[in-house]
Amino acid sequence: LELALYRNANRVMVLTRSFEKDLVSRGIPAVKIDVVTNGVDLAQFKRPDSRRETREKLGVAEDTLLAGYIGTTGLAHGLETMVDAAERCAGSDDICFLTMGEGADRKRLENLVAEKGLKKVIFKDFVGHDEVADYISAVDLSVVHLRPDPVFKTVIPSKIFENMALGVPLLMAVEGESAEIVAEAGCGVCIPSGDSERMAAVVMELAAARERLEEMGRRGLDAVARKYARKVLAAEAANCLLAAAGKKEAS
Repeated sequence: LELALYRNANRVMVLTRSFEKDLVSRGIPAVKIDVVTNGVDLAQFKRPDSRRETREKLGVAEDTLLAGYIGTTGLAHGLETMVDAAERCAGSDDICFLTMGEGADRKRLENLVAEKGLKKVIFKDFVGHDEVADYISAVDLSVVHLRPDPVFKTVIPSKIFENMALGVPLLMAVEGESAEIVAEAGCGVCIPSGDSERMAAVVMELAAARERLEEMGRRGLDAVARKYARKVLAAEAANCLLAAAGKKEAS
């Protein structure tokens, strides 16, 4: 039934290049497939002026490099890698890690941190949607991580666009298409999933080179404004619909 719908559709719109390749491999003509990725509403995700206040709430000094994971703490996210990286960075007084969110793996992670006696790992629950940008902007380096799995190479976590919009550089530990986006934009550092040694090395390296963080943040904001803003993507989606109806593209 699924393939019949694809075959009979005038146009097919997918979220990633990986999904496009999958459909082509199953016999759907590439000429009728449009890729329109997820993105971000730049009107909603503007960098707020609350960084200092938010970091004070977290108990993190301004000169401390804060590496943070903000999102669901689920089994698929493999956040023990970040805990292990935090342990490797434990000797650095100017590095702190934040895990903000809830999920099936949250309690295990808290127990793991307690067992290791890590003092520089903060846990915080979800906040209201209107406060999310405050906490993302308070982070110096945003960690995006999923367990090593071929399936995850085909997905693009939407959080990367929110971080880019807020000028926050990414420590990208999801391989595949999403890593290609980060690498192309120059808005972060891409590492293998599950590699706590490499994660710790990158965090310590950037703690000693803060100017690189600022530059990657600027590149992310520029890339998201050009390619991943909601208005840009809405125009691409509209053109897909117009093409399906045999109309000219929108301006």
